Amino acid sequence: MNKDTYQEGDDACDPEGDELDEVDALLVELKASGVSDADAASRLGRSTKTIQRHRKRPAVVAALAARKAERVSQVAALLGEAAVDAVAAMRFEARIEGSDETIIDTHDILTAQAVSLHDKGPNGSTKSTFGIALTFTNEGGEKRRRQREAHTGQHLELLVADKVIM
Repeated sequence: MNKDTYQEGDDACDPEGDELDEVDALLVELKASGVSDADAASRLGRSTKTIQRHRKRPAVVAALAARKAERVSQVAALLGEAAVDAVAAMRFEARIEGSDETIIDTHDILTAQAVSLHDKGPNGSTKSTFGIALTFTNEGGEKRRRQREAHTGQHLELLVADKVIM
């Protein structure tokens, strides 16, 4: 057996090859979807050791990284869509703290979108915060401007689905 070729039964691969063979392509899909090496080996009819050797190939490493990044992007897009739908379905209301008077409500809001911010801390850790970005209708924006002027220095409560969130 050539030391530059891995071989097991009818499964041979060039460890430095930059082309994906059929096993490699299936392996990339399985691993990108979270399947263990043992499960991938079982599904592909190979040994776990063979799967581990294939995973070390530069072509497989690169393809797997690209596929995982693509899957993360797809999941993030789906979560973003779900968050927008969930936020849009909620009832918004703003009032001056301690008052039952609604000064801005759902009808004044054109769009509401869930947003997340990721800040780096001094020790390199990441701190994530979440919020809601509101876009007001023309009338809602005017109401907000008038209320801001009339209530400068007072605290505003933002309610979502009848719960004070801020």
